[in-house]
Amino acid sequence: MQAKKSSSSEDDEKLMNARKELKEEITLKKQFLTGSEAAFLTSLADADVSSDYLEQTKNVLTKDKLYVTAKEEEDGDGVPLSDPGTAAGANTKEKIEKANNDNFRTELWRSKQCSTSNEEKEYEDTKPEKVEEESRSLFDKKKKKKSPVVFSYFSSMFSTETTTKEEDDKDTQQDQKENEAESSNEIAFAILGTSVDDEYAKPHVLSPPLMDSLRPHMPYAIQEDNYWLKYSLVRDGSSMEVLLSKVRSSTRTVLAIETMDGEVFGAFTSAPWRRNGNNYYGTGESFLWRLQKPRNTPCETILDQAKLESDVEIFKWSGANRNVQLSNFKRIIVGGGEPEEKTSEDEKKEFSFGLAVNSDLSSGTSGMCVTFQSPALHQTPSDVFEILNLELWTMTPFTNEEEAEKLELGRQFVFDHGMVAH
Repeated sequence: MQAKKSSSSEDDEKLMNARKELKEEITLKKQFLTGSEAAFLTSLADADVSSDYLEQTKNVLTKDKLYVTAKEEEDGDGVPLSDPGTAAGANTKEKIEKANNDNFRTELWRSKQCSTSNEEKEYEDTKPEKVEEESRSLFDKKKKKKSPVVFSYFSSMFSTETTTKEEDDKDTQQDQKENEAESSNEIAFAILGTSVDDEYAKPHVLSPPLMDSLRPHMPYAIQEDNYWLKYSLVRDGSSMEVLLSKVRSSTRTVLAIETMDGEVFGAFTSAPWRRNGNNYYGTGESFLWRLQKPRNTPCETILDQAKLESDVEIFKWSGANRNVQLSNFKRIIVGGGEPEEKTSEDEKKEFSFGLAVNSDLSSGTSGMCVTFQSPALHQTPSDVFEILNLELWTMTPFTNEEEAEKLELGRQFVFDHGMVAH
């Protein structure tokens, strides 16, 4: 009996020490953590988990390069980083004023009806100044989703709620009523992290019709998820360090770029953007995309603009090589290299990056890419395109940022680091 008590006492002491050490590590790494990450980890330190799990978490903070002092990249040459508010960032607003052709942009965001269906005629003759006053923002349109099922103590951290059959039936009836009252062509997803009135993030690169057109090409499991803006060049500044920091916990992301010539293109990727030297990573779920016509193509009606922004060309992973994503403080890249098995025809071709963005986020390149069997995404005579705005979005099943953040942070520590609760 005495031996059992002694063992239990030792376990308790080990757990207390693990909690203390994790909290000390959180304090040491506070400058590298977001407020949400710090709160999540502090809650974890007090959660009903094993000492081994807490030690694993502490090791993540100790060893993961996300949480250590930023050093020069292994392949770096001392190129200085851009900071928010630098000349490049300050000049962005001037570029927008010169290059931005409104072209019904605000109306596409504000109007609840952004379908390109020919069945809807009420917008065919609508000019921007005549958009109905009662049309509401897409951000008020939130599709109900159940919280994902998570195991062990993470259930309480993610505020996952269980419902009775009666509550489920009531929700189902309410959903049916809402669906009957709304147009079948209405876009049914929430947009987090920005709004139609968010002047700091304008001009938005992604529009609701464009978002809706990209969703069917994403993995089935997230096609009904909501969009969440994590980084905006015009809002957050021209800093690669800031960009990578804001999306480091986001697994599936949409990179969206608008050039000074009005061309819009980007990429969907399914691995978090992280500093990784000159090493490629990523999965075959990724793809490149572009609008068929420049956004500044003249449109007579809002319906014409919605059609233009729904006409997307997709370039799926070809399987020719595994060079999907590459990121460091000097650049981010999607696609590149040569085929793993070359043919005589391949010897004659000059392959390039599918999409590459420079460290100051002011310009980039795109060329013929074997990874996605894609041509250059832009049509300018020069190999280089100049960026008007750049955005990085992620997908989430939640309709509010607080819950979305909790899910991201939980996934980061559980799945990214191979940690399993005991």
